[in-house]
Amino acid sequence: MNYAEIIADKMVKGLSDETEKIREIHRVLIANGSTPTEVNYHMNIDTDFISDVLQFYKQVMDEHNIVRREHGLEFFDIDWGK
Repeated sequence: MNYAEIIADKMVKGLSDETEKIREIHRVLIANGSTPTEVNYHMNIDTDFISDVLQFYKQVMDEHNIVRREHGLEFFDIDWGK
């Protein structure tokens, strides 16, 4: 598992707004013990990091069938076999 996958896995699930996702990446980097210099590097210099995290985040969401999160509630896309 690479670092972008680790960050995506630790993000709050169900975010739909891209700005919320980017803020969450920032929050998780800090919570994961990154220094301000490291956070700055990942958020502003490493041109692939945010897009990689967002790609892995989408995979995590798809694996859990989470469609979105509103007011603290997660909404799932459940196939009832219809």
